[in-house]
Amino acid sequence: MKKALLYLTLCAILLSGCASHRPAAYSSDPQPQFIESGTIFDSIESDAPVLVKPEVEPTFPGGLSALYKYLAENIHYPYNALENNIKGRVYVSFIVEKDGSISTIKMIHDIGGSCGAEVVRLVRAMPKWIPAEQDGQPVRAVFTLPVSFDLR
Repeated sequence: MKKALLYLTLCAILLSGCASHRPAAYSSDPQPQFIESGTIFDSIESDAPVLVKPEVEPTFPGGLSALYKYLAENIHYPYNALENNIKGRVYVSFIVEKDGSISTIKMIHDIGGSCGAEVVRLVRAMPKWIPAEQDGQPVRAVFTLPVSFDLR
């Protein structure tokens, strides 16, 4: 698990640098969007438990490399972050439901400049995931995603 998170973080750092070199991908949103840490988006009420460490983790279709390819191809460096030279890492967590859909997106750490809003947009637009498993059955599980914003 720790190796996977380390790999995930390293890939995010590398790919976010690639994404920041494409001027056409910059958002021209002139209004800042401030997201408070701990803010929850799209919450779903359910009696089913949410596992933090299931036997089999939820997986983006195609694995980690496909996840980072998706992020690199779809991220838009926010105009406010560009103008104010904001860089850093945004952390969000979300629940991968039994059917692979994403719910309960929670901002863990935002760096400002509309970067948190951009990550929430990306997560909302993700395709369905392969759900986590416990005892061979699909279960709800939480997944934490770091996304790096870097001006190079």
